Amino acid sequence: MNFKNFIKRYIDFSFNKFNIIPITVLIINFLVLRVFNITVIYENSWLENIQLVALIIPIFFALKVKSHKALFNFAAMFLILMIGREISYGRVFFGAIEGQPDGFYQWSDYKYGFLANYIVAIYIVFMFLYGLFNKIYLDIPLILRKIRLPFWSVFGCALCTFAQILGEGILHNTVLEETAELVLYTIIATLVIYYYRRLKRPIRLKQIHQ
Repeated sequence: MNFKNFIKRYIDFSFNKFNIIPITVLIINFLVLRVFNITVIYENSWLENIQLVALIIPIFFALKVKSHKALFNFAAMFLILMIGREISYGRVFFGAIEGQPDGFYQWSDYKYGFLANYIVAIYIVFMFLYGLFNKIYLDIPLILRKIRLPFWSVFGCALCTFAQILGEGILHNTVLEETAELVLYTIIATLVIYYYRRLKRPIRLKQIHQ
């Protein structure tokens, strides 16, 4: 299969109704920031709480998918990991430094805080072993043969990831960083819901031969 046929077979370039949602979220977020003149977004702020909602919603839909359960269970586990990252794996609930709105103690500042890193590492290993043993890498092409990957959603994810890295690591702009994350999580949520709606009924496809 050449590249052109691969793109035609697996990528959907049409603009679907789910693409409107992250654009709407971006516009609303921009208007809120402008109206209230917000130039800095602190950790554990209102925007980050909205981000958690955008991550929790697709977990619910991923766990409801009837077919290719292992793949969508893996997706749900990955989203839970992202939620953990957003709340600094629990530090935001009790690790705030007094007088510093954006300051939190590190796990290394606690007596047994180092255990948090091991717990996260064990979770990640378990997640990938689950995916490997359940051969989710076979489910991906099966699904894409039936329901092509929405190009504009993938493009949006890539663009938001770039903007997030730019805001956090180069420009040190928390507004850009957090806005990019909110839109990214919204796109991920719409992707999961999109496939959930299309996979309501189990899909019977020919097994892929390696």
